Amino acid sequence: MSLPEELVQKYPSLKNFKKLGDDYVEWNDGREVKLLQFIYKHPSLPQMRGNPAKVCAAIDEFAAQQEFLINIGSDKGRIVADLIGEEKPKVFVELGGYIGYSAIFFADKMRQSLPDGANAQYWSLEFDPLFASITMNLVDLAGLSEIVKVVTGTAAESLKRLTVEGKIDHIDMLFPRSC
Repeated sequence: MSLPEELVQKYPSLKNFKKLGDDYVEWNDGREVKLLQFIYKHPSLPQMRGNPAKVCAAIDEFAAQQEFLINIGSDKGRIVADLIGEEKPKVFVELGGYIGYSAIFFADKMRQSLPDGANAQYWSLEFDPLFASITMNLVDLAGLSEIVKVVTGTAAESLKRLTVEGKIDHIDMLFPRSC
């Protein structure tokens, strides 16, 4: 598959795709751990603490320059963020958290959209324990641990447990990132 050169110039990480062709893997090959290492070695780490936008920008930087990531990214993320601004959900459930980009991006928008954060709840349901751990780490770095809760397990089991435990009695917005 041929990629437009201007796209490869904008996102050098796509060179890996061009080089490997059909052998290219998009996720779960160690790049997610490399992302975490990249973030914690980043010269702007002190400015990222408690700043969701800067954490997302660093993830975008890694995805563009180092390794492609299957997160939503800022362009598509803004579409959902605009919807959050209009609908002002208090309870948001994401099916498939991956590395936490959407949780950080959307929970920050929830916090901005609701008066005083108005008890916003963002539930990120992630099957893979490694991805759940990466998400928790980056959410904490972004200063959103009070809003974002990461639940490890299948979406069906996690939703059932959250309902039985009385933590969720309704969902205002559902984001099926992956199922």
